[in-house]
Amino acid sequence: FTLSVYPASTPIYMELAKNGKLADLMETGAIVKTAFCGPCFGAGDTPANNAFSIRHSTRNFPNREGSKIQNGQISSVALMDARSIAA
Repeated sequence: FTLSVYPASTPIYMELAKNGKLADLMETGAIVKTAFCGPCFGAGDTPANNAFSIRHSTRNFPNREGSKIQNGQISSVALMDARSIAA
């Protein structure tokens, strides 16, 4: 299981750093990346072959992340948040 966090902008990234939330995320094992245009269309993290991938992007087509995913699902942002907290 991996959780990658892409803040929506540099000001949001800075706010997470200032209020300590960035450290909280990193302590849980989350990988925090810089804000950039790319995660929505599949640039960024590539799941392992034959692994499960859940995304909240509307561009959810086979092999879009560059791997052969065994199972894939698309989800609302609210469900992704709940699933991340539950994990």
